[in-house]
Amino acid sequence: MNMHVKAHLDPSKDEQDEIFRIANTVALAFALKFHWSSWASWWRVRQFKYTPDDFPAHFWHSMRPFGSCLGVSILLKMILRFCLTSRPYLEKFAECVQLMTTAKTATSENEYHSMVAMCFESYCIGIDHALHPTAFRIRLGGIVELQPYIRLFSEEGQNYYRYDLEVDGSYVLTMGCFEGMGKPFPPLSFAEMRNSEANRKIAIPAALQLEKNSLGKNVPPRKYVSLRSLLDDKPGYIAALPYKGKYLATTCRIQMYFSSRTLIVQLPFFDWLLKNKNVSFHHALVQLPNFTTKGIATAQVKVNLDDLNDDTNKKVANAQLCLLSQLVKQFGAPYWLLSEILISMESVEAEISS
Repeated sequence: MNMHVKAHLDPSKDEQDEIFRIANTVALAFALKFHWSSWASWWRVRQFKYTPDDFPAHFWHSMRPFGSCLGVSILLKMILRFCLTSRPYLEKFAECVQLMTTAKTATSENEYHSMVAMCFESYCIGIDHALHPTAFRIRLGGIVELQPYIRLFSEEGQNYYRYDLEVDGSYVLTMGCFEGMGKPFPPLSFAEMRNSEANRKIAIPAALQLEKNSLGKNVPPRKYVSLRSLLDDKPGYIAALPYKGKYLATTCRIQMYFSSRTLIVQLPFFDWLLKNKNVSFHHALVQLPNFTTKGIATAQVKVNLDDLNDDTNKKVANAQLCLLSQLVKQFGAPYWLLSEILISMESVEAEISS
């Protein structure tokens, strides 16, 4: 059953244009400053053992430059409301900015999703930081396609939003995945949620979620980091947004499997690794045993962390990690990212081995 959203009276045409311009500016600013990650908030909750009762007010601010879809949406809501409130002629629309989540119908962490929306009677403005770098407008009864992306293992994915009016007069905002474009899932419907409720019902439960590994031990489900970067040249095989003479794209994806203790790093193949200026990285990566390409869009490297404790494979594994640490920094990652990811994975292993 779909959840319903509250639709507000339409602004005037001039107000609509100005509201969207502001929303788009805010969305783009966050796309440039924040990288989507399910790992960073999980690791912070694990380190400090936060609970729903002591979740700190500054939590999402302290995640920068990383943020989950929930964390960035909470910050986006706050900033967009401030921008509208600071303009007297738009102040009345600030309360229309809402945090939207699928939490009331989600059944697993993968189905939790959050975004920011302003729902009106004839259209909706949406900001989905994790999946799209700008704001978007959906007319009532219409559909908006989000930016395509390359999933790990070179599967192409693309999501969409719909904004509909049901027979009973209720407004519905849903997100789905195009058939044949990534892992299919039933359309997810959104509803407004307060920040505090979302932190309690989504942030903490998602961070505490566990699954069984092959030995029957409880481990966290896989975690991700997705890096957005500015490329000098227009890419031909990954989606990108023109920005001040460069191109903003999701370039590097890092995935952590705690059950198999593997780390996978994906990067653009044709649009980055094959460029002349990156020839040294290309030469070094192709020497690695677990370097693969699937198609021309992406390449990836997989590291088995158990190799670090194997005398035969330790040297190669360490070389892989040193190279990958340098590599992810090329896409805007902080210098400490990969080492902190390794620490987090080793902490899980130490816990289940004790």
